[in-house]
Amino acid sequence: MTGRLRRGFLISCVAILLAWSVTSASAGQTYYVSSNGNDAANGTSKGTAWRTLTRVGKPTFAAGDRLLLEGGAVHVGSIHLGPDSSAGDIEIGSYGSGRAIIDAGTGSGIIIENLSGVEISDLEIRGSGQESNTGDGILITSHIDPFPANTVPYSGFVIHNVEVYGFKKFGILLHSNWGTGLRNARVTRAVSHDNGLEGITVLASEFPGTPNEDIYIGYSVAYHNHGTRGLASHSGSGIVLGGVKRGMIEHSEVYASGDQSDAFQTGGPVGIWAWNSDQVTIQFNKSHDMATANNADGGGFDLDGATTNSVIQYNVSWNNHGYGYQLYDFFWGPHSNNTVRYNVTIGDGKVTSSRRPTPGQGVLVGFGNLINESFHHNIAYVENEGDSDVKLVQIDTWPGDGLVFKDNVYLAGTRITPFDVIDAMGMNLEMFNNTYYLTAEPSPFHWNEQVYTSIDQWRTDTGLDGNSQFLIGQPPSRAQRIRSELDALMREPSLNPGMFHSLHALAK
Repeated sequence: MTGRLRRGFLISCVAILLAWSVTSASAGQTYYVSSNGNDAANGTSKGTAWRTLTRVGKPTFAAGDRLLLEGGAVHVGSIHLGPDSSAGDIEIGSYGSGRAIIDAGTGSGIIIENLSGVEISDLEIRGSGQESNTGDGILITSHIDPFPANTVPYSGFVIHNVEVYGFKKFGILLHSNWGTGLRNARVTRAVSHDNGLEGITVLASEFPGTPNEDIYIGYSVAYHNHGTRGLASHSGSGIVLGGVKRGMIEHSEVYASGDQSDAFQTGGPVGIWAWNSDQVTIQFNKSHDMATANNADGGGFDLDGATTNSVIQYNVSWNNHGYGYQLYDFFWGPHSNNTVRYNVTIGDGKVTSSRRPTPGQGVLVGFGNLINESFHHNIAYVENEGDSDVKLVQIDTWPGDGLVFKDNVYLAGTRITPFDVIDAMGMNLEMFNNTYYLTAEPSPFHWNEQVYTSIDQWRTDTGLDGNSQFLIGQPPSRAQRIRSELDALMREPSLNPGMFHSLHALAK
């Protein structure tokens, strides 16, 4: 080996050793908890594992440490980590066969306060049930007192492959209190069910404001989060983003929740929604069989108050108590530049044997001071049954500017009221290029102070839907095929844009 080659070889070896030493130093220590362990042991091997979760709260974990619970075993109690017990950059999970079970009883399962770099994975976390439990399944929270001049961020959170159920409050909650923000968080392959308040939620006390940034929720399921009776505010939603800048909810499913939400100061629950947020995308999800106990909401999808620059796309909504898709402003912050496109709603707002729909609900709903917003390329199937009175489009209390309904396809059964428009005095409302397949002549409908019994007269008076098609009578074979394709879409295990584009092309 020449001198030049030898020097190069030595330099490479030194670089590899340095890289290995840095990796080793940052790997941290692994601690174990086993049903056969001993709290007097050091916990640093499977043979010297701790026995209880009570022991977990005593040491101070260094950055890079891992805490692993014996898989398949039941670990009674909870894990509560903060700066006094951990430096952050910690993993909590299982070892051995199967997922470890944390039985939190009447308390919370895992609480993380004012830490960054926390990964929670491969766990089953259960509470004693909504009636007896008092806590949350997984709570990641941040707070500071007094409030700082600038937001203090905590970042780097992963929740993966967990099942959380039986808690009074939230299944999974990420909550930043005033002066702080939670950033770079991912929740994937999570199942949250049979909890009191909501399934999977991100919140910020700051309002209006978006201190939580870069939040991702994907491939998750929330169901049987029934809500809680007697509360002032709504409960029973599935997946919610609040106070978020740059967020995404995708490839997830929410169903059969919200039926106990009888809030007396706010609205009701929604399957998947965002509020007080900016740049949120909600896509490739399913939301169905949502309910409400106070005749408010109970819908599939929603971009709610103080939300901007966000989109709901490529989702399927069906058999919900209320609307399929809503843009809603509660007049406390800006609501602008939001879009609902290439979605499907099937039989929302329909009576079943056990519930009644929200009175007068539309399947596509706009409410409040919406600015530059649109519903386009959506497909809505509606059929009134029993005493239901669902509409195709509802616009309520709209003083805004720029609201568009275009290139949508509506398939409607008998006794359909196409529109319900109340106190909508905004500017630049547009409806065009829509297609309406109506089995029979539509029922009379309100358009502000006017009641119309004729689509043609409405078009003449308003100038809307001038080039849209109203096909009234026995549905053509194409409409019947569309209905069949909608049923198939509900059963699709994984949604993608091509499915919606192809279906819309067929429908138009």
